[in-house]
Amino acid sequence: MGSQEVGTVAVPEIGSRVVVDGHRATVRYIGPVGKFAGEWLGVDWDDPTRGKHDGSHENKQYFVATSAHSGSFVRPQRVDFGHGILKALQERYASEMDEVSFPQQQIGSKTIEFVRMDKTQHQQQDFSLLRVVVLDEMPVSRVFDNSESDINLRSCMELNIRSTLFFRWSDLFYLVSHLPRLHILNLSKNIMQPLMQATQVDGASRVTTLILSECRLDWQQFELLGQIFPSMAEVVLSFNRITSMTEPCSTSFQQLTKLDLEGNNINDFNFVRCLSKLPKLKYLNANNLGIPSVQFTDGDATALEQLAVERGHPFVRFDYTDLGQSVSDDGHKTYSFEQWRLDVLTVLDELTDGPQILVGSSMGGWLALLTALERPDRIAGIVTISVSCGFFSRYASGLSAEQRLRLNKGETVMVKNGDLLAPINSRMLTESAPFDLLHRTSIPITCPLRCIHSLVDDVAPYQNMLKLVEKIESPDVEIVMRRAADHRMNDDASQTMSSGQAVRLSRELLPPLGYVKRDGAKLPGIVYIGGFMSNMTGVKAIALEQLAVERGHSFIRFDYTDLGQSVSDDGKKTYSFEQWRQDVLTVLDELTDGPQILVGSSMGGWLSLLTALERPDRIAGIVTISVSCGFFPRFASGLSADVCESQRVRLNKGETVMVNSEDRQMPINSRMLTESAPFDLLHHTSIPITCPLRCIHSLADDVAPYQNMLKLVEKIKSPDVEIVMRRAADYRMNDSASQAVIGHTIDQMLKVCST
Repeated sequence: MGSQEVGTVAVPEIGSRVVVDGHRATVRYIGPVGKFAGEWLGVDWDDPTRGKHDGSHENKQYFVATSAHSGSFVRPQRVDFGHGILKALQERYASEMDEVSFPQQQIGSKTIEFVRMDKTQHQQQDFSLLRVVVLDEMPVSRVFDNSESDINLRSCMELNIRSTLFFRWSDLFYLVSHLPRLHILNLSKNIMQPLMQATQVDGASRVTTLILSECRLDWQQFELLGQIFPSMAEVVLSFNRITSMTEPCSTSFQQLTKLDLEGNNINDFNFVRCLSKLPKLKYLNANNLGIPSVQFTDGDATALEQLAVERGHPFVRFDYTDLGQSVSDDGHKTYSFEQWRLDVLTVLDELTDGPQILVGSSMGGWLALLTALERPDRIAGIVTISVSCGFFSRYASGLSAEQRLRLNKGETVMVKNGDLLAPINSRMLTESAPFDLLHRTSIPITCPLRCIHSLVDDVAPYQNMLKLVEKIESPDVEIVMRRAADHRMNDDASQTMSSGQAVRLSRELLPPLGYVKRDGAKLPGIVYIGGFMSNMTGVKAIALEQLAVERGHSFIRFDYTDLGQSVSDDGKKTYSFEQWRQDVLTVLDELTDGPQILVGSSMGGWLSLLTALERPDRIAGIVTISVSCGFFPRFASGLSADVCESQRVRLNKGETVMVNSEDRQMPINSRMLTESAPFDLLHHTSIPITCPLRCIHSLADDVAPYQNMLKLVEKIKSPDVEIVMRRAADYRMNDSASQAVIGHTIDQMLKVCST
């Protein structure tokens, strides 16, 4: 497909997707209107409440709007026609990042390459290295701007252009033909010009996943797309305009394994029955179709393993007071946090019966937790999405002097929150302060809790969510985080995301070992080994799980004995280093097959090295993050001032005592000291590990100084060692920039170990 067929400039045309005063619309008419001078654009609003008419003026029909009041006429000067992809890439990815660079150095007898940060982090600016490109909600309407003639996204495997301004299929087909590794394409919430015929598109056969939610497509359009993308295996067609099919079973869908039709106006089960005969279709989502009954006959559903229909659970959603449908007739609004908190309790008490699962987004997650504290016997479980707690004071800190003056007078002022305007007043500040759970030492919520969050959420940083989780007493907590998602988590991948389910491995005379395992078709697998007193629901563990699943590799994360899901029923804990070392070997021997990459954080890095010495034939490579080796003697000596005399007596008797370390309590006992001493690799003269090794460390790490990591590297025999060090990172390396470096390092290790 030639570039001349691709839109390069902002020239209005029928079907153009545009933004007017922050709202989306489609151009349906270009030309004069009545007696008014100059050119007008007739637009059909996505939000029909913004329109004024049906496309007519003074009894003359200029265009046909989708509803009686969704049309307007606007001057071209008010219209934003969007821009090209390169500008969007620069806005979203070309952020300045800190650099630490070292020349090649000699450590002992070995030459070590210190990988520069501009080599690993520059992938955010060198777009050719991006594997996942997310441009959702951005005003991208075309491929190129003016003199641009090329975009280099050769590594892109997943392209998310949900809710952009693309409207020409030719632009999208050009992208597909110029992304040689593209497998996943998300086009949701894009209103395209009608596709008139199937055309051959270079590279379309590589695309296996198409996400097309809310695109106003009918079945005929999808039939044509099926011919263009012959290899599509997973398709999301939810909330489109599909009512019937043109033929029983198209030959275009022979590779289809998963199809989501939720929310279409299909009320005939014969439609579903025909689809069920597709030879490879295993999963079909038929929720909210209006099908009165489900009845298969002999010969139906030859491959279908799962048919999702309405789940039959009662459901309530509501508007807070002063919002949406809960505004008073006189329009007066108070914006009261206390009233919103009571709104949730009112819904629970007056509109529901029996146990309920609360699903709360942003502030709703905060209110869900508060409700569980008020009505613990009514709450069966909680799911938070981008939970945001105690954020009103942060809103207030960004006010201008004039806004602060109005706030002090008791007025409500509007402040920018992302791309929205949000109200703030002194009432919110005073009413919400006593309920800020981040300031509590413990949160007595014991029901199951699931937290879904974005690693790049700049509205509600994931670090605050983790602080909340640490305070919550529930023994059943799971966290799922995505890098390619924003605060709203409205993209289709976030809507369907999940983490693996924790299970427990029975062991004789020991507590069951809790772990999460994700199967993958590719080797090597990845085993994540956490740090001292860390559990398997931490940031790095969840992020690595998502990466492994996306890359198709198997993955395991687990809890050490006496932690998380690996605690005995009687609650007794021994805190044994030797047992933790055996835990890693148990996971490797009993839960994995084939070569594995060990990713170890802090003490987990130490245990990764020890495991490679024990099972050298099973380890394909090692990645350490803030590796900390032989730290128990230093740990004990550094904590002596925090241990009172009675605790010191107990320590000498062999008991475990809890002492304060940074922001939490940590155990220490003599067993840790004696058991770990023989395995302190810093005291070994040589470490016969020969597999590839990558070490990620912070220059500012005061818990595990990088100098100790360098001493370890000097002793390790592997000829393939790379070190990445960051100045702007702490010991945990949970910040988003460090997570990007970790992800890139794992990708490189997979490439090395797979060849």
